Amino acid sequence: MMEEIKQMLINDKINVINMERVKIPSGQKIVYFIDTDTEKLVLKMVDVTPQILTDEPEHEIDEELQQEINLNSYRIIEEIKMSKHCPNFPQIKKIENKDYIKYIQLNNRIYLLYIEERFVGETLEKLLLDIKKEFTISEILDFLIQMAKHIKIMSSSGYVHRDIKPNNIIVNGSNYHIIDGGICKDTNSNINLTVTGSEIGTKRYLAPEQEKIIKNYNWTFQTDLYPLGIIATEMLNVKARRFVTSNEDIRDIQIVKDLWLSKDNSDVSQKTFKNIIVTVLNKIKALRFNNIDECIQQLENIKKEVI
Repeated sequence: MMEEIKQMLINDKINVINMERVKIPSGQKIVYFIDTDTEKLVLKMVDVTPQILTDEPEHEIDEELQQEINLNSYRIIEEIKMSKHCPNFPQIKKIENKDYIKYIQLNNRIYLLYIEERFVGETLEKLLLDIKKEFTISEILDFLIQMAKHIKIMSSSGYVHRDIKPNNIIVNGSNYHIIDGGICKDTNSNINLTVTGSEIGTKRYLAPEQEKIIKNYNWTFQTDLYPLGIIATEMLNVKARRFVTSNEDIRDIQIVKDLWLSKDNSDVSQKTFKNIIVTVLNKIKALRFNNIDECIQQLENIKKEVI
């Protein structure tokens, strides 16, 4: 399959130098990292095959079947649209000023294929799996400032991510990028990529209000602030990480306090915990800062105190 795709890309004027498949947990999506002579890209293929083609591979793709393919593609297309409106998300590769998105048929399956820019680095999840890797309070403040600014960009663009977690954060040196807008909510429209009544996000990091979804819920940047408190605690203290603490424990503010202050009890650390971590981990969404600029300003003020 990879050679067929590679040849297709070359025919489409994408100069592939190297191409490798990436292992991911989803069985529906296939991902390749691609290096060209000038860019680092990620190719994603999502299986949108209608059931009838699974049962009858030779069935003709008529208008009715094409509509089903389009329906199966809806969520991915909307995710791509959202990424285009958020400049801090990976952007779609363009060929001759057109987004590189197409349908391809391989091995009797139909895939929606698209290519995005690839942020160089590794996931924060991978770094946190290293029991020897712990971050200083200064590094954590840098992380929180950058993430708050990313959240501000998303919020200004009309989106709430709703699944910020270590595996959706790319680290490159001291720089952090958010990826995977798959369950973003467009706060300026009725577009919602999840089903009413379902739990949205990843259990360990989701905000309390995400546990019970109601129609037309008023999502704001405050929902995206909540997981930063948990992630920052995991960065500071290896004992806070998911292979040590349970999902319930890490969401208990008293346990978080013990984990935080037992690792770093300095004045700056105490102020970070009291003014930032406690605030973003508040179970009441409205109490997690009145606006994102207030959060960023407090973080930057604390950062100035770091020697």
